[in-house]
Amino acid sequence: MTLSLPSAQEAVRLGLPVIVKPVKVAVADEPVILPTLPIRGWREELERFTKLAGEDGDNLPLRVILNAVSKVTGIRKGEIISHRRHVPVVRARHIYCYMAKQLTSKSFPQIGQHIGGRDHSTIIHAVNKVSNNLAEYEADLTKVMALLSEEKGVP
Repeated sequence: MTLSLPSAQEAVRLGLPVIVKPVKVAVADEPVILPTLPIRGWREELERFTKLAGEDGDNLPLRVILNAVSKVTGIRKGEIISHRRHVPVVRARHIYCYMAKQLTSKSFPQIGQHIGGRDHSTIIHAVNKVSNNLAEYEADLTKVMALLSEEKGVP
């Protein structure tokens, strides 16, 4: 699986802060070195994007978030929605659930319905898992945010 990673220069061009110290991440059993962003920068980007998305949060459809997560992770949308439990698929699903909850006003049951009819407790677990391990998910979350910002035309 080929993963397109933004270089540190691209991240700076997008206005994202970059830490010099890289982090090793295993993608499809191949170690990849990713530029990392401080959690503080991630939260600021999320707040900025949320304000631009509107107070009701419904300006960003769930399908757009699903498309962005699919592009960033390299996992097909159908697989993210499926009931497969392979680690890369579950990871992409968790990222989707977290981003959907953070960027929309949708409830846990609504997000679960959109992602294959899952129970609200499954979505709560996914959101909590990402929230408790932000450093682990940070690179993918940042790339999803950059892609969504680009598609939405956020400066």
